[in-house]
Amino acid sequence: MSTIVQQSPDFAPGSKLVFRFWKASSWKNTVLTVQKRMASGGQADVYVVTDDIGRPWCMKYLYGNYATNKSKFYNKIKLMAKYPSPSPQLAWPIAFSPITSSTGAFYYLMPLFEGYSEVSRIISWLKRYNGQSGVNPNSPDFQPMKDFRDPNTPAGMSLVQRAEVVAGISDAVGSIHDDHNASYVYGDISGKNFLYKVLPDGHVDVKTIDMDNLLPAGSNASHPSGFNLGLIGTGQYPAPEIILGNSVPTLHSDLHALAVLAFRIFLGAHPLDGALTHSMELTPENIRRFYGNEPEFIITSHRNCASAAVQKGWNYLPQATQLYFKFMFSPEMLHSGIIKPGAKESRLTAATLRQCLRKDFGI
Repeated sequence: MSTIVQQSPDFAPGSKLVFRFWKASSWKNTVLTVQKRMASGGQADVYVVTDDIGRPWCMKYLYGNYATNKSKFYNKIKLMAKYPSPSPQLAWPIAFSPITSSTGAFYYLMPLFEGYSEVSRIISWLKRYNGQSGVNPNSPDFQPMKDFRDPNTPAGMSLVQRAEVVAGISDAVGSIHDDHNASYVYGDISGKNFLYKVLPDGHVDVKTIDMDNLLPAGSNASHPSGFNLGLIGTGQYPAPEIILGNSVPTLHSDLHALAVLAFRIFLGAHPLDGALTHSMELTPENIRRFYGNEPEFIITSHRNCASAAVQKGWNYLPQATQLYFKFMFSPEMLHSGIIKPGAKESRLTAATLRQCLRKDFGI
């Protein structure tokens, strides 16, 4: 079968697309039908497609300059589709199209997660709420504002429910790092790449998207002299060694980003943000200084203190969770730099964060 050639990144509803599934030790071609486009970006579009019995799936169509070596990127998706997902939490590639020889464009299939919201929504709400007067969202006296029209509203979530979000993210990252087929580095842990859904029973389910970010652990893990890596990752999530361009993403740097994301889900603020960072322009030079060369955990700093709302929220966090953050953002960890292959991990793992949440919140 030949690849369907697109002149523009837009498949009309009803379009028939060819996918290759790994079945019985060989690749088999299957045709699926486009139902609608869900999202669009500069590198890729996302669609809902259905199989021959009407089951919906999510399709990502990559058409932009999504990789410096598109053939390697394509082969990575192809390899991942050959193995089962490490966890049902992951939007793991399960099938892919032939690749367009002229442009390198292709599409791949993954599970469809309906009714979920980006975790960044929680962080944005907390940031806004921290600027208002009222009961702190981490206080036992906080009354969540339920909305049956939107069960995922952050205003309706308790501290325990946000802890469940962090726990779900920890489980997902742990499954990526400890997959029995291969250990992967995620490389772009942020609030936009994790989704949450408040279930009818009040518990919270978490999913992970953008699996095409993954890299085999240990690949290019040695000193990457000459690499320009200052923009790898999202915002200020990357570890100092990544922001300074001293390292490619590693399991070690993933753990820093995980701690940053967990802190923001609990408190809204970035753990290294204080009076100085809030008043400065986020130029590359300032980012390298405050998040790379001179990172400082603001909660424990006397020089550059957190806001009163963030400090109050911190005081309501249970002991084990506080200790986790104090360790992860200690001077030793912030300046730990590249960890040599085979060396004992110095940053706390996703499993350790999960243990802290279990101890503090019983989840």
